[in-house]
Amino acid sequence: MLKQKSAMSRHVPSWPCVIESLFAADLSAKFAYYGRLTLGDVTSNGFYLLRRSSCPFPVLEDIFRLKLCPLEPIYVVNFGDADQTHNDECMESKLAAFEAARKSMRRESQLRGIRVSDATIDAWLQLKFGHLQYDPVLVGHLNVLKAQLSAIEHRGQCRSPIPGTVEASKIASRAQFLGVFVARQLSGPDSTNSGGGLDQRLELHLHEIKTKIETSVVSLGMLKLGSYLERALMFKALADQIGLPAALVRGTYGRSWIEIAVPKMENAAEANEDTQQHRRRSSRPIIDLCDKFLPTRYLRENYVVDLMDEPGRLMPIDGLEAKVYCSGGKPVDTAIGCAKIRE
Repeated sequence: MLKQKSAMSRHVPSWPCVIESLFAADLSAKFAYYGRLTLGDVTSNGFYLLRRSSCPFPVLEDIFRLKLCPLEPIYVVNFGDADQTHNDECMESKLAAFEAARKSMRRESQLRGIRVSDATIDAWLQLKFGHLQYDPVLVGHLNVLKAQLSAIEHRGQCRSPIPGTVEASKIASRAQFLGVFVARQLSGPDSTNSGGGLDQRLELHLHEIKTKIETSVVSLGMLKLGSYLERALMFKALADQIGLPAALVRGTYGRSWIEIAVPKMENAAEANEDTQQHRRRSSRPIIDLCDKFLPTRYLRENYVVDLMDEPGRLMPIDGLEAKVYCSGGKPVDTAIGCAKIRE
């Protein structure tokens, strides 16, 4: 049905709008189909993607309900209630409640002479406590990031006070800072070992995680090591929480990356001169571009954020460095922003 979009549009003029509305309500499916989330696509709790694209696209609720275990890892983003304070005592109390319920069910089954496996008990408790659990590590990353940005920018909040807008002068600096931050979280225990063997170490890391949790559904915060996809996903998830517009792209050569839009800023001296001339001609106040909040829908991607080689580096989207980064040295059509939408 989606592949017949042009044919359907001839019979139903509003069909493209219907498809866009459906994908806007399910960004996981949109990314699986298009291989791209735009600057205006803001991820929410429950967003997930497969490490490698597959068909058909799995529904996370069905995986939980049917107790399935896909071969490829599924990365899930869940901040829970990011505005609510989740401290260690709160998490310990939840874990204690879970363990107490497990022991109570095991003791009751033994008293009644009913043999119930631990897997059955855990499955029932998952229904009671919820499938998609709050990710304390990811929330911890977000809290640290917000604290560091507040200290650097000398301001209390990270998001723009005007919904749907972004502070133009903060985009580049925040993207650079977040790029370094994400690379630090996903560099593994030995951050100096950034050379060859990353894919092998990542495979081993994922195998250890899946063996421990006995499922392929991996919370993003559990990752201590990441390559292009894992770092791009964490960048996107954190960027959406601090109001930094970022596009998440999956390329055709197994690479994923982040694209941002950095508005061109006027020279301060020229801006001041233009401002004075405007004030002499008009009595209306003028807002300097450096302090202006721009609507996200007016922004266009023009830089790729390096999260691997030199984390935090901003590469012009049509430049050679960006092409090499996005394709691994293979030729890429840069006419659509360094990425071809996944066919």
